[in-house]
Amino acid sequence: MTTTTPIVPDTGGAEPRPLNAMQRLAGVLFAPAQTFADIVRRPDILVPLLLVALITIGASLLIAPKMDIESFLRETYANSPQMKNAKEADIDNAVKMMTTVTKITTYLSPILGIGMLVAIAAVFLGIFRALGGEGTFMQYLSVTLYAWVPQLLKSIIIVIIVYARGEMIRPDGMATILMSHPGTLVDMAENPIAFAVLSSFELFNIWSIILFIIGMALVAKVSRTKAAVVVISLYLVVVLFKIGNGALQLLGKKAAAA
Repeated sequence: MTTTTPIVPDTGGAEPRPLNAMQRLAGVLFAPAQTFADIVRRPDILVPLLLVALITIGASLLIAPKMDIESFLRETYANSPQMKNAKEADIDNAVKMMTTVTKITTYLSPILGIGMLVAIAAVFLGIFRALGGEGTFMQYLSVTLYAWVPQLLKSIIIVIIVYARGEMIRPDGMATILMSHPGTLVDMAENPIAFAVLSSFELFNIWSIILFIIGMALVAKVSRTKAAVVVISLYLVVVLFKIGNGALQLLGKKAAAA
Protein backbone atom coordinates (compact mmCIF):
# COMPACT_ATOMS: atom_id res chain seq x y z
CA MET A 1 0.00 0.00 0.00
CA THR A 2 1.48 3.32 -1.02
CA THR A 3 1.13 6.56 0.89
CA THR A 4 0.70 9.97 -0.66
CA THR A 5 2.71 12.82 0.79
CA PRO A 6 1.58 16.43 0.63
CA ILE A 7 3.29 18.73 -1.78
CA VAL A 8 5.47 21.11 0.25
CA PRO A 9 8.02 23.43 -1.33
CA ASP A 10 11.63 22.35 -0.82
CA THR A 11 13.47 24.84 1.37
CA GLY A 12 16.73 22.89 1.50
CA GLY A 13 16.25 22.15 5.20
CA ALA A 14 16.51 25.79 6.20
CA GLU A 15 13.64 27.73 7.74
CA PRO A 16 12.45 30.17 5.03
CA ARG A 17 12.14 33.85 5.82
CA PRO A 18 8.60 34.72 6.92
CA LEU A 19 6.52 36.76 4.49
CA ASN A 20 4.72 39.91 5.53
CA ALA A 21 1.05 40.43 4.74
CA MET A 22 1.67 42.38 1.52
CA GLN A 23 4.05 39.71 0.25
CA ARG A 24 1.44 37.08 1.02
CA LEU A 25 -1.27 38.94 -0.88
CA ALA A 26 0.94 39.10 -3.96
CA GLY A 27 2.39 35.65 -3.37
CA VAL A 28 -0.92 33.79 -3.42
CA LEU A 29 -1.44 35.10 -6.96
CA PHE A 30 2.02 34.46 -8.38
CA ALA A 31 3.73 31.90 -6.10
CA PRO A 32 0.87 30.16 -4.28
CA ALA A 33 2.67 26.98 -3.15
CA GLN A 34 5.45 28.80 -1.32
CA THR A 35 3.07 31.46 0.00
CA PHE A 36 0.49 29.02 1.38
CA ALA A 37 3.29 27.02 3.02
CA ASP A 38 4.24 30.20 4.88
CA ILE A 39 0.58 30.90 5.72
CA VAL A 40 0.16 27.41 7.16
CA ARG A 41 3.28 27.84 9.30
CA ARG A 42 2.18 31.27 10.57
CA PRO A 43 -1.56 31.71 9.98
CA ASP A 44 -2.95 35.22 10.15
CA ILE A 45 -6.40 36.64 9.53
CA LEU A 46 -6.26 40.34 10.46
CA VAL A 47 -4.89 41.84 7.23
CA PRO A 48 -6.80 39.63 4.76
CA LEU A 49 -9.99 40.04 6.81
CA LEU A 50 -9.63 43.83 6.79
CA LEU A 51 -8.96 43.72 3.05
CA VAL A 52 -12.07 41.63 2.43
CA ALA A 53 -14.14 44.00 4.56
CA LEU A 54 -12.78 47.19 3.00
CA ILE A 55 -13.10 46.05 -0.62
CA THR A 56 -16.55 44.52 -0.24
CA ILE A 57 -17.86 47.53 1.69
CA GLY A 58 -16.31 49.91 -0.83
CA ALA A 59 -17.67 47.96 -3.79
CA SER A 60 -21.15 47.86 -2.24
CA LEU A 61 -21.19 51.59 -1.52
CA LEU A 62 -19.98 52.43 -5.02
CA ILE A 63 -22.19 50.03 -6.96
CA ALA A 64 -25.46 50.49 -5.03
CA PRO A 65 -26.14 54.02 -6.43
CA LYS A 66 -25.55 52.69 -9.95
CA MET A 67 -28.14 49.91 -9.67
CA ASP A 68 -31.40 50.52 -11.51
CA ILE A 69 -33.40 48.44 -9.06
CA GLU A 70 -36.74 50.22 -9.41
CA SER A 71 -37.03 49.85 -13.21
CA PHE A 72 -35.99 46.21 -12.97
CA LEU A 73 -38.63 45.46 -10.34
CA ARG A 74 -41.38 47.26 -12.28
CA GLU A 75 -40.58 45.21 -15.36
CA THR A 76 -40.53 42.03 -13.31
CA TYR A 77 -43.91 42.76 -11.73
CA ALA A 78 -45.39 43.78 -15.09
CA ASN A 79 -44.50 40.33 -16.49
CA SER A 80 -45.61 38.45 -13.39
CA PRO A 81 -48.93 36.52 -13.65
CA GLN A 82 -49.47 37.05 -9.91
CA MET A 83 -49.42 40.83 -10.36
CA LYS A 84 -51.46 41.14 -13.56
CA ASN A 85 -54.60 42.20 -11.69
CA ALA A 86 -52.79 44.31 -9.12
CA LYS A 87 -53.57 47.99 -8.77
CA GLU A 88 -50.93 50.57 -9.64
CA ALA A 89 -50.73 51.65 -6.00
CA ASP A 90 -50.07 48.05 -4.92
CA ILE A 91 -47.30 47.74 -7.50
CA ASP A 92 -45.77 51.01 -6.33
CA ASN A 93 -45.78 49.80 -2.73
CA ALA A 94 -44.27 46.46 -3.70
CA VAL A 95 -41.54 48.17 -5.74
CA LYS A 96 -40.69 50.56 -2.89
CA MET A 97 -40.54 47.76 -0.35
CA MET A 98 -38.37 45.48 -2.51
CA THR A 99 -36.11 48.37 -3.52
CA THR A 100 -35.46 49.08 0.16
CA VAL A 101 -34.87 45.39 0.92
CA THR A 102 -32.48 45.05 -2.03
CA LYS A 103 -30.48 48.11 -0.98
CA ILE A 104 -30.26 46.90 2.61
CA THR A 105 -29.10 43.50 1.39
CA THR A 106 -26.47 45.17 -0.79
CA TYR A 107 -25.12 47.20 2.12
CA LEU A 108 -25.14 44.13 4.39
CA SER A 109 -23.35 41.97 1.81
CA PRO A 110 -19.88 42.60 3.32
CA ILE A 111 -21.00 41.19 6.67
CA LEU A 112 -22.72 38.28 4.95
CA GLY A 113 -19.62 37.68 2.84
CA ILE A 114 -17.32 37.50 5.85
CA GLY A 115 -19.73 35.14 7.55
CA MET A 116 -19.72 32.98 4.43
CA LEU A 117 -15.90 32.78 4.44
CA VAL A 118 -15.88 31.75 8.09
CA ALA A 119 -18.45 29.06 7.27
CA ILE A 120 -16.36 27.85 4.31
CA ALA A 121 -13.30 27.51 6.53
CA ALA A 122 -15.34 25.58 9.12
CA VAL A 123 -16.71 23.22 6.45
CA PHE A 124 -13.24 22.49 5.08
CA LEU A 125 -11.94 21.92 8.61
CA GLY A 126 -14.71 19.43 9.32
CA ILE A 127 -14.32 17.54 6.04
CA PHE A 128 -10.54 17.26 6.04
CA ARG A 129 -10.38 16.32 9.71
CA ALA A 130 -12.99 13.63 9.04
CA LEU A 131 -10.76 12.35 6.21
CA GLY A 132 -7.77 12.13 8.52
CA GLY A 133 -6.29 15.52 7.70
CA GLU A 134 -4.67 17.97 10.09
CA GLY A 135 -4.81 21.69 10.76
CA THR A 136 -6.46 24.17 13.10
CA PHE A 137 -9.41 26.44 12.40
CA MET A 138 -7.08 29.46 12.34
CA GLN A 139 -5.03 27.81 9.59
CA TYR A 140 -8.12 26.93 7.53
CA LEU A 141 -9.56 30.42 7.92
CA SER A 142 -6.26 32.05 6.96
CA VAL A 143 -5.97 29.88 3.84
CA THR A 144 -9.60 30.61 2.96
CA LEU A 145 -9.15 34.37 3.23
CA TYR A 146 -6.02 34.40 1.07
CA ALA A 147 -7.56 32.04 -1.48
CA TRP A 148 -10.37 34.61 -1.81
CA VAL A 149 -8.03 37.31 -3.15
CA PRO A 150 -9.02 36.70 -6.83
CA GLN A 151 -12.63 37.47 -5.84
CA LEU A 152 -11.50 40.81 -4.43
CA LEU A 153 -9.74 41.58 -7.71
CA LYS A 154 -12.98 40.74 -9.50
CA SER A 155 -14.93 43.17 -7.30
CA ILE A 156 -12.47 45.97 -8.07
CA ILE A 157 -12.66 45.31 -11.81
CA ILE A 158 -16.47 45.27 -11.73
CA VAL A 159 -16.54 48.67 -9.97
CA ILE A 160 -14.22 50.08 -12.63
CA ILE A 161 -16.42 48.72 -15.43
CA VAL A 162 -19.62 50.05 -13.84
CA TYR A 163 -18.21 53.58 -13.58
CA ALA A 164 -16.54 53.41 -16.99
CA ARG A 165 -19.94 52.72 -18.54
CA GLY A 166 -21.39 55.78 -16.87
CA GLU A 167 -24.93 54.40 -16.89
CA MET A 168 -27.32 52.67 -14.53
CA ILE A 169 -26.94 48.89 -14.34
CA ARG A 170 -29.81 46.43 -13.99
CA PRO A 171 -29.35 43.95 -11.11
CA ASP A 172 -29.65 41.01 -13.50
CA GLY A 173 -26.90 42.52 -15.64
CA MET A 174 -24.28 42.23 -12.90
CA ALA A 175 -23.80 38.53 -13.64
CA THR A 176 -22.52 39.26 -17.15
CA ILE A 177 -20.91 42.68 -16.76
CA LEU A 178 -17.38 41.26 -16.50
CA MET A 179 -17.77 38.69 -19.32
CA SER A 180 -15.37 36.34 -17.56
CA HIS A 181 -17.35 33.16 -18.23
CA PRO A 182 -19.04 31.48 -21.24
CA GLY A 183 -22.46 32.13 -19.74
CA THR A 184 -22.35 35.47 -21.55
CA LEU A 185 -22.95 33.51 -24.77
CA VAL A 186 -26.52 32.62 -23.78
CA ASP A 187 -29.51 34.66 -22.67
CA MET A 188 -29.79 34.38 -18.88
CA ALA A 189 -33.56 34.91 -18.91
CA GLU A 190 -34.33 32.57 -21.82
CA ASN A 191 -31.87 29.79 -20.91
CA PRO A 192 -31.41 29.91 -17.12
CA ILE A 193 -30.16 26.31 -16.84
CA ALA A 194 -27.57 26.72 -19.59
CA PHE A 195 -26.51 30.01 -18.05
CA ALA A 196 -26.12 28.38 -14.63
CA VAL A 197 -23.86 25.68 -16.07
CA LEU A 198 -21.76 27.92 -18.31
CA SER A 199 -21.37 30.72 -15.77
CA SER A 200 -19.87 28.19 -13.35
CA PHE A 201 -16.73 28.15 -15.51
CA GLU A 202 -15.89 31.64 -14.34
CA LEU A 203 -12.25 32.73 -14.59
CA PHE A 204 -11.91 34.18 -11.09
CA ASN A 205 -13.82 31.29 -9.51
CA ILE A 206 -11.47 28.80 -11.16
CA TRP A 207 -8.51 30.85 -9.94
CA SER A 208 -9.81 30.71 -6.36
CA ILE A 209 -10.53 26.98 -6.67
CA ILE A 210 -6.91 26.35 -7.68
CA LEU A 211 -5.71 28.38 -4.70
CA PHE A 212 -8.06 26.50 -2.37
CA ILE A 213 -6.69 23.18 -3.63
CA ILE A 214 -3.06 24.24 -3.08
CA GLY A 215 -3.75 25.79 0.32
CA MET A 216 -5.97 23.02 1.67
CA ALA A 217 -3.48 20.33 0.62
CA LEU A 218 -0.83 22.07 2.70
CA VAL A 219 -2.92 22.83 5.78
CA ALA A 220 -4.54 19.38 5.92
CA LYS A 221 -1.28 17.62 4.93
CA VAL A 222 -2.96 15.62 2.20
CA SER A 223 -2.20 15.19 -1.49
CA ARG A 224 -3.37 17.82 -3.94
CA THR A 225 -5.49 15.13 -5.60
CA LYS A 226 -7.46 14.54 -2.40
CA ALA A 227 -7.73 18.29 -1.80
CA ALA A 228 -8.96 18.78 -5.37
CA VAL A 229 -11.66 16.14 -4.93
CA VAL A 230 -12.96 17.87 -1.79
CA VAL A 231 -12.78 21.44 -3.12
CA ILE A 232 -14.27 20.66 -6.54
CA SER A 233 -17.01 18.49 -5.02
CA LEU A 234 -18.12 21.36 -2.79
CA TYR A 235 -18.08 23.74 -5.75
CA LEU A 236 -20.22 21.28 -7.74
CA VAL A 237 -22.79 21.39 -4.94
CA VAL A 238 -22.98 25.16 -5.42
CA VAL A 239 -23.34 24.65 -9.18
CA LEU A 240 -26.18 22.17 -8.64
CA PHE A 241 -28.03 24.74 -6.54
CA LYS A 242 -27.61 27.26 -9.36
CA ILE A 243 -28.92 24.74 -11.88
CA GLY A 244 -31.89 23.97 -9.62
CA ASN A 245 -32.68 27.66 -9.33
CA GLY A 246 -32.47 27.97 -13.12
CA ALA A 247 -34.84 25.03 -13.50
CA LEU A 248 -37.35 26.66 -11.14
CA GLN A 249 -37.18 29.88 -13.16
CA LEU A 250 -37.82 27.94 -16.36
CA LEU A 251 -40.77 26.09 -14.84
CA GLY A 252 -42.23 29.34 -13.57
CA LYS A 253 -41.94 30.88 -17.01
CA LYS A 254 -43.63 27.90 -18.67
CA ALA A 255 -46.42 27.94 -16.09
CA ALA A 256 -46.99 31.63 -16.70
CA ALA A 257 -47.16 31.09 -20.45
CA ALA A 258 -49.60 28.18 -20.16
